[in-house]
Parts: sequence; structure tokens; C-alpha cells
Amino acid sequence: MITKIKPHPCLDNLIDYYWVEKDDNCGDIVLPDGSSCIVFNLGTPIGFTDSAGKTKTISGEFVIGAQKRFFVLEKKTGTFFIGVKFMQGEAYHFFNTPMVKLTDKAFELSKIRSLETKSLLEVLEKAESHDEIRKILNYFFFINVEALICNSKVVDSIIHRVKKASQPY
Repeated sequence: MITKIKPHPCLDNLIDYYWVEKDDNCGDIVLPDGSSCIVFNLGTPIGFTDSAGKTKTISGEFVIGAQKRFFVLEKKTGTFFIGVKFMQGEAYHFFNTPMVKLTDKAFELSKIRSLETKSLLEVLEKAESHDEIRKILNYFFFINVEALICNSKVVDSIIHRVKKASQPY
């Protein structure tokens, strides 16, 4: 079962929600909804099968671009996901690439952002609560999003201080 976690209000226009799913050993058919997501797989490797029946094994962190057709996540015992579901079209601010290049694709996030995602994955593995996961992901996106979502001097000031401090997650 998926537990949804609300992101910081300043990320509301970018991220729909964070989510966590543990120990579900079935296959989920995921219907297309026009949004992209990042999935951090902290458990056993899973299978990703597209609508054409092509399957690949995925572990670590991966990106699922907006899909035009359904896909299946084939999970096993020991599954542990932490995910980020972007608002439609808003993953651009993180990937800084046209979303059409991610459509109908699933690939390892480290191919685009290797160093920062490796350290993020290590920190997420140590998170002990949903609130801690929320704080870690909020910080990560405040630091890494190209365009500021909030247009408030107060929020801009806070984000500037966070970036300047470069505190660990």
C-alpha cells in the first residue's frame, strides 16, 4: 500500500506528492496519467514491463517519464520504494530537459544526475520516519530545482540561505 507524503508548500506547483511503499510482492499495473516520477528502490530489484511486453530489471534510483500506455511494476518480497510524483510537465524544472525526451521511458536517474542521487539514496536509506523522508526530499529539491516555484521574497530568502549553507540532507 502506498503512503502519500505532502511536499513543502513551496514545491506544490512542482511536486504532486512523495510516496512510500514497502513489502508488497505483487505486480501493479500503472495507468498513464501524464506525469513523470522518480523512484528510489531501497529493496529488492523489480521488473519494469512496458505495454509491448518488454521487461527490464531495475534497482537503485530510476525515472519513469510520462507514459502514453500502461506499464507493470513487478515487485517481490522485500520491496521498499520512496517516490516523487511530479505535477504534469513540471519535472522539467528538475531535469532541465524537454519532457518529450522522457516520454515512454524508464531509466536510471544516475545517468543524468549521478553524484547527487547516490548521496541522496544513501541518506534516504537511513531515514526512520515519513517526516524525515519529507524533510530530506524537500531539501534536495530546494537545492536542485532550476526554477524557483514560489515568487515570494521571504521564500526566495529562505531558499537562498539553504543553498548557501549547503547543509547535508
